[in-house]
Amino acid sequence: MKSTTPLPKVKFEDCTISFAIDTSGSTSVGGILRLEQQAILDISSKLSPSARSAARILPWASEAGNPIPLSGLANLDSYGGTEPASLLGNDPCRQTLQRSTMWFLLTDGEIFENSKQDFSRRIAANGLHGTACVVVIFGPARNRPASCNISVGVSIFAAAPDCLFLFNDTVSRTLYLLQCSGRFTQVLELHGQSQPILDENTGWKDLPKIQFTDLASISIPAPRALSQDEIALPDGLVLNLRDLFQGRLNDETTIDRIFKDDDNLKSIMLTAQTRGDADAFRQWLQPFTDPSSSPLRPQTDLERKAMDSIRRILQEMNSGVTQERMLELQDELRQSSNVISSYSSPAANQNVDERRYRSSVAAITRSSDSTSRGGSLNSIMPSMPQSNPQRFNRPPLLTPGFKAPAASEAMFLGKCELCENDDTNLVLLLRAPPSEHSTPGFPPPGAAMPLTYPLAVGNFPETDIVSSSICCDACSYHLAQEGETPLEETLSCVIPLVTYAINAPAYKKQLKIGLQNRLSEDDLPQAFLAILINTLQRLPSNKGTHMLLRNAIRWSCKDLLSNAGCPEDQLSILGTQMSANKVISLKDAIETGFKRAHLPEAEDLFQYPLPGFVVMIFALQYAQDARLHPFHLRNQVWQRLLYQITQHYHDYLSSHGQTLAYYKMAEILLEKDVTVQDKATRKNSLKSLRDLGKSLFGDRLSPSDMKTSIDLDFLVANHMLAQGDVVALRAFGNSFQILEQKATSALCIFLHFLARQSDSNLSPWQRFQALRGNKDLDGVFKDPVKISSKHVAESVKNLSPPLVPAT
Repeated sequence: MKSTTPLPKVKFEDCTISFAIDTSGSTSVGGILRLEQQAILDISSKLSPSARSAARILPWASEAGNPIPLSGLANLDSYGGTEPASLLGNDPCRQTLQRSTMWFLLTDGEIFENSKQDFSRRIAANGLHGTACVVVIFGPARNRPASCNISVGVSIFAAAPDCLFLFNDTVSRTLYLLQCSGRFTQVLELHGQSQPILDENTGWKDLPKIQFTDLASISIPAPRALSQDEIALPDGLVLNLRDLFQGRLNDETTIDRIFKDDDNLKSIMLTAQTRGDADAFRQWLQPFTDPSSSPLRPQTDLERKAMDSIRRILQEMNSGVTQERMLELQDELRQSSNVISSYSSPAANQNVDERRYRSSVAAITRSSDSTSRGGSLNSIMPSMPQSNPQRFNRPPLLTPGFKAPAASEAMFLGKCELCENDDTNLVLLLRAPPSEHSTPGFPPPGAAMPLTYPLAVGNFPETDIVSSSICCDACSYHLAQEGETPLEETLSCVIPLVTYAINAPAYKKQLKIGLQNRLSEDDLPQAFLAILINTLQRLPSNKGTHMLLRNAIRWSCKDLLSNAGCPEDQLSILGTQMSANKVISLKDAIETGFKRAHLPEAEDLFQYPLPGFVVMIFALQYAQDARLHPFHLRNQVWQRLLYQITQHYHDYLSSHGQTLAYYKMAEILLEKDVTVQDKATRKNSLKSLRDLGKSLFGDRLSPSDMKTSIDLDFLVANHMLAQGDVVALRAFGNSFQILEQKATSALCIFLHFLARQSDSNLSPWQRFQALRGNKDLDGVFKDPVKISSKHVAESVKNLSPPLVPAT
């Protein structure tokens, strides 16, 4: 690395200029050649007489012609292909360029990828990457600027420290400024404008408009003498790229200076891309997005001292201290955590916006993968947004891979339970699951197995991994090093509470660790949502100390629901039918499924295991902006309960047959004990079973024989529900308690009608659909709490008895 002393400046009017003009056959289309010629005349009109005399025209196409004076400009014709490297294969042209103070490249822009890399390498090999240059692309301003092909000019703009990139609209004759660097930023100052941001949303109206004559006000730096591997950055720093990419330039001063200026990083990125070194650049950049793998230096003495201090403080806190001593320890912990925050991320004090580094990697990956004539402005020259200190004033996150969002709403802030730092980004701690318990059939560690119902796994021992302790990013960084939570649990990993929208890969990486790589990557967001919701339900409701954790989990649930996409294979399972070509959030997928729950096609939603169904209901409640009324959600819980009973009845009917199923329903529905009969009377007595059928289903049924309410525990005892079903549904608290207390008569009526569904050929869903479509059960399904005991006898009195098995 070396910093050059300020170079002498030459007034524009006195510069020795070469005009490399594209005369390929394509310049005959739309009068491009004539516009190129006119541009040269406009520019040269601002030169002094001696400079005009020294100026040279360098015509090029498939081959380059010898340099000619300005007087020969009108004699040029369009012919041949587009091969800019031909300029450097012609000795007189190359020597003319090397003697120039600055040069212009005028072209219609489009070349093959291999030609672009060849041109870029030849520019460096001949030392022209230290000479100021203006690139002018000619073409119609159609669509948006991002769609323009600029593949010829980018080879020069990438490496030249002083470069101006322009687009001349051949229709309106408007001259747009695409980008500029070095001394040419004075053109923007002249017009009171800033560097344009080029992305897919940028329109032509958003770009600065200039005139060629604006160049007359600029002084041009003398050419820099650079070796082939060197590059002069816009701030004057000269780097050897080979040394940089191979790790020989890793001192803090160099790295901090690179990242201090967006244009420095962009110049390195574009130079690497145009020379075919995109992979080398990507590998070099990667550690700077991962705070745990800093290439700069080992841990400093100050950091080690801070880590030791945190370790000692936490041990003393856990041992039990007075309130006064606790306040002293927390103050020490805050100071030590602040040290960790300040020193544990490369270039933290200079540039906290890691998103720009990652967007550079993404952009260069997209462009370098292309081997066609692709060279759009958006893919080749991604602009990095201008820094805004007001938006990026928080320190970078210390957990590897996670990025701090610009908006505070996209992260969960609060007071750290350990150091009591206020308004700090909080972190969930994932502990190791208990080893003494396991769930039969659950994927073992390392299986990375896809799940059919990922929302149903949140209540397993293997997924009980969220610690009840929560802390800030800095404290979690230490805890991760120690591998232990403040509650002395084994710490697997940490999850900073920042939006999933820009941190999906980091979330999945941490969840793989926390869940021991049991589940497939696609299932991790849904499984984590289920884990969070089940954790929330397990937290003691009477402990105010968990309020912060409750709020943090609710925030995380809402963020996951809005920003995690639903995999295509899960859409139908959630009862959602949408275009697979559209990315659908978990919230929208679940919400749409429940909106369609009344349709016959909703079988998959009702067949979702009950723990997962419960998670979905809670998820919609946490989403806040979900468009389903609470009454509708309670009704869906009620119908899911009825379907669960239908499934148990179907299983009992299938395994025991019609006769014993009738007998079981009689036990459930009749007040008198129909089982109190002499064994000899019941044994092989078809008459008694026929009488039982009549008593249960026929006109002999009297109100005194019949129950008018049924509770869920009674159904559990009679195998029409499982204890786990009731426990899962009681997680809804008061909302479900209302159903348990006030819908007992509606449940009784439902069971009477269910018992008539004795056809063993029906599936549980067909059986349920038949009942739900029965108009006599409208009140039972739609508003069960309004059904009273007096409705029971009236509702079932006209039921026809079913067939009784023949002798």
